[in-house]
Amino acid sequence: MFLGVNNWLVGQNGTAVAIGARSLGLGGAAVTFSNVNSIFSNQAGLVGIRNTSYSINSEQRFLLNEIRAVSAAVAHSFGKTGTLGLGVQYFGFSAYNEQRISLGYGRKLGDNFAIGTSLIWSNTAIPEYGNKGVFTFDIGMMAYISPKVSLGVEIFNPLRVKITDDESLPAVLKIGFLYRPSKVVRIMAEVEKDIQFGLRTHWGAEYDVLKQLVLRFGLTTRPAEFSFGFGYKVKDKLRIDVAASYHQVLGVTPALSIVFQSQIAKPEAKRRDW
Repeated sequence: MFLGVNNWLVGQNGTAVAIGARSLGLGGAAVTFSNVNSIFSNQAGLVGIRNTSYSINSEQRFLLNEIRAVSAAVAHSFGKTGTLGLGVQYFGFSAYNEQRISLGYGRKLGDNFAIGTSLIWSNTAIPEYGNKGVFTFDIGMMAYISPKVSLGVEIFNPLRVKITDDESLPAVLKIGFLYRPSKVVRIMAEVEKDIQFGLRTHWGAEYDVLKQLVLRFGLTTRPAEFSFGFGYKVKDKLRIDVAASYHQVLGVTPALSIVFQSQIAKPEAKRRDW
């Protein structure tokens, strides 16, 4: 019976569920992030965490209850040994939903390079037909090229793990750059290639208006969506991110994130986004 809805399942499975309002406000760019939500986008970025960090994320795609995405993450740094993270994601509604649990690890290899990986359990549930869960993994890398430029790479499901005998989870490659032209401006560009679909690009920019306030703007292609948002720091350790994207046919997608870090990064770590 589960195979009877195979085409619909594959059309939805692998949809990028919520990875944070910061990413949405930056046009979906996230592979160069170095924070707790890196568990969802590039585990090498987990090395930017000091001590323990938490996040809660929510996204309402096109304001439809049937396309709700929520996620939560926690990560803890063990110093030179590396950083361990756990992420949980949910997408959908009662008649169709997807869940994903990611256990990830990131570690520095020298001052300018980091690697990461995660084991992922992905499950699709259609009450009328049952559940289908599979294990896969992804790998990531971050390179600190210069004080102004960082590179991030992520490969999701490189072995093309199958959902059914005929269909696989998407295999996706992402490559992104983070450019810091000044202390208060960050520009991000990211290319995403699903092996079965055309190339997508993500563009974003952040501007530190005040010490506590960050403005964000973004653009995604295929399909084209424009986005904007802001982040507000509360007593340094707590940040609230709000964002929205706009599709000219399907409408608006709002998102909200709350991120807490138990210890503030050193100035050098902040400069590198590590």
